[in-house]
Amino acid sequence: MMLEGLYFLFGSVLFSLVIKVDLTTLVSDVIPSNISDPSIPIPHVDVHINISSSCPHLCLCDDLRGYVSCVGNWTTTLPCVSDNVTKLEIKFFNISQLELSHLSDLSGLKELIASSLNLVNISSSSFSHLVELEKLDLSANHLEILTSNQLAGPARSLRFLDISSNDLFSIEKAFSNCSSLKQLILANNKLTSILIDTFIGLSSLEYLNLQHNQIQSIEIGSFIHLVHLSDLIIANNPIVPTTRFDFTSGYLHQFDLSSTNMSSLPHGINPFLRDLRFVNNQLTSIGSNELANYPHLNVLVLDSNNIELIDADAFDQLEHLEELSLRENHLNNVPQGLPTSLKKLYLGHNLISLLSAGIVQHLINLEELSLNNNQLQKIDDSAFFGLKNLKILDISGNKIVNLPRKVILPLISLQVFNVSKNPFSSQHHESNKLRSNVETKI
Repeated sequence: MMLEGLYFLFGSVLFSLVIKVDLTTLVSDVIPSNISDPSIPIPHVDVHINISSSCPHLCLCDDLRGYVSCVGNWTTTLPCVSDNVTKLEIKFFNISQLELSHLSDLSGLKELIASSLNLVNISSSSFSHLVELEKLDLSANHLEILTSNQLAGPARSLRFLDISSNDLFSIEKAFSNCSSLKQLILANNKLTSILIDTFIGLSSLEYLNLQHNQIQSIEIGSFIHLVHLSDLIIANNPIVPTTRFDFTSGYLHQFDLSSTNMSSLPHGINPFLRDLRFVNNQLTSIGSNELANYPHLNVLVLDSNNIELIDADAFDQLEHLEELSLRENHLNNVPQGLPTSLKKLYLGHNLISLLSAGIVQHLINLEELSLNNNQLQKIDDSAFFGLKNLKILDISGNKIVNLPRKVILPLISLQVFNVSKNPFSSQHHESNKLRSNVETKI
């Protein structure tokens, strides 16, 4: 729905409608929203929008003017909004310096989205009177330095802070008074190091995103102040391989160290970690004890490494593992000793040539198995015995010539079967004779 067109059509005539909108923007059909982290859920609500002469130019307002969304055309003047606004969004204005005068009458603000404004600096008094502000989004600007003075006003009320996609290189002690902050997004900046006092004061922080910076060094104990941290994302940083992550929170459940050029799995992390992502690194093998420190893992993603060897007992301690992904490695065989708790196993784009009996038969809880784009030539007749819960099987892109129907018959729960891009013709396999409720891709 083109709200911009409606505004043009009706001009000063009052027009009311009810639409379902994303709270980060009321004009997502005109200009895409700039949400830096889509994994953070944003609630949807029904909002009454009035398009009338009483709403500022370039803005959309709700009935009570409590929510105002303004999308500019790179003009240098911000619209004047009423002092009862509690949620304000301003995007695509050309404001290099944010001053107190821009927000002076808005002391009741609870949410402020000020992204894509070409901001280079924020004066120390800009937010000094916003003592009730809970959500602040300054993403997609050109800020280089963030200090505690700039956040002094809303420091104790802030719950969510997004400063992603700026040019930040200095944030030392900027959050020293942000004791209520729960989510902090610093992705896509120019940070080069994390010091022991960088995150001091963030005693309530639960989510921290540092991906796509230039971080090389992380001092031991840098996360010691984050006692409630549950999600830590440091992906896409050139971290020194010897970096240790001791003193991370006892609540840490998800840790993403993808694309950090590290050659060994991290140590010293909370043993109750549930989700470990280590994609596109330099791991070449997994030894007997390398995963012993993470007995509660549910998800382990090791795609795009250089893994050739996995010890037979490497997964012995992972009794709760439900998803294992080893795509794009150099494995010649399906790993042995996989935990029976597995529900999803991804082994695509390796060098596996044979699926013999007994390798996956014990995986009675397995629901999805992907062996696509390997060198598979033969699958043993009894390879899938016991996989009564398997729903999705992908063996596409291999070198299978003959696939008898009896190989697939044990898969009584199968719903999707992909055998495409194999060199057999229809007379050499019988997958087209499977149950009618199985979606077969040939």
